[in-house]
Amino acid sequence: GWTKTHGFFARMGGFVLHVNHELRCTLTPDELLKFSRDKLVDMPAVTEAELKYRSKSDFLSKCIAILQLVWFVLQFIARRIQNLPVTLLEIDTLGVVVMTCISYGFWLNKPKDARVPYIVHWKDPSSPPPNSLYSDKGHGRTPPIYQQLIDYRLQVHGALTTEDFMFNIICVSGMVFGAIHCVAWNFLFPTHAERILWRVASIGILFSLSTIVLQIWFWMVSGRLPPESIDRQTSTSIAIYYVPARVSIIVLMFLSLVSLPPGAYDTVVWTKFFPYLNL
Repeated sequence: GWTKTHGFFARMGGFVLHVNHELRCTLTPDELLKFSRDKLVDMPAVTEAELKYRSKSDFLSKCIAILQLVWFVLQFIARRIQNLPVTLLEIDTLGVVVMTCISYGFWLNKPKDARVPYIVHWKDPSSPPPNSLYSDKGHGRTPPIYQQLIDYRLQVHGALTTEDFMFNIICVSGMVFGAIHCVAWNFLFPTHAERILWRVASIGILFSLSTIVLQIWFWMVSGRLPPESIDRQTSTSIAIYYVPARVSIIVLMFLSLVSLPPGAYDTVVWTKFFPYLNL
């Protein structure tokens, strides 16, 4: 049977169609499923081990990367416990680390940089594929993620599915990224104006992502078709709120390095947590 690795590989464009031993195009997952059901192609009999062999990364390297990120989080928590100052750069890095850990958790089974596709042969040369498959130009273009989920929701017509739940987790994670910056709400800033700007920018990131999440969630739950202006509304929300807020965070983050608080270079004393260990 197929695994998550197969699904990732298919979504990445890992299966290509050959007609009369000539490359025709890259197959989307829906096309591969449709053609296999119609007996026009054979369902690829490729194992998960073969797909991972095509990948340029392995499970161990991903786990090592996650451990490095977790170590940074532990350092951050330990500094707060020991009342050591935390810089704005560390706050922003913490947000990136949290998002990276979540992404790695979902993508543990995803092949990385698989440059060798799996060839699927067209079984009936006398009945050629549709003309739309003659070129990859404009073919297999992935629609916006919210449109995919709404279409999927209209097909299911049931309770909250695993796919819906996972997507909501990812969206909420984006909101957490903005909320993490609110940790520095009462930090010491060089000027009062910089503190106010940081607060406004943190709320702006949180607000821009939350509006998109609520909008997508509404169309998924209601099962109604989205308005034609949903692309423009989403882009406007990102352009007006998220981009200026994110730029402001980055600028303030580097400006804060000019005057770091005392103790910023002090390291965590781990023996306070493990008094019986002579480190």
